[in-house]
Amino acid sequence: MPQPSLCAAVFLFSFIVIFVACDLCPDGVTYCPTHNTCCPLDTVQHGCCPFANAVCCPEHRSCCPQGQMCDDTGFDCVAGRFKFPATALLRASQVADLNLTRPQH
Repeated sequence: MPQPSLCAAVFLFSFIVIFVACDLCPDGVTYCPTHNTCCPLDTVQHGCCPFANAVCCPEHRSCCPQGQMCDDTGFDCVAGRFKFPATALLRASQVADLNLTRPQH
């Protein structure tokens, strides 16, 4: 049977690996993959924008890459005189879904 300190070290390592591969959203309950941006949805939850440092549109359903702006409708991103379709947010994952349990001592 492994020593308790070894179990704690393995748990800590697995916890660090999981959270290095994803970014915790400001609510502390949801997370997005690394290099995504957490954007608030129209509920208390967050969605994931697939761009790093993205701009979250005010209608809470889409986002634009860094350096672009959401138009008034939130359906398009504006970069200078050009418009591009905004990207739909994906629902963020729940931290509770990771099923992390602390080792018993």
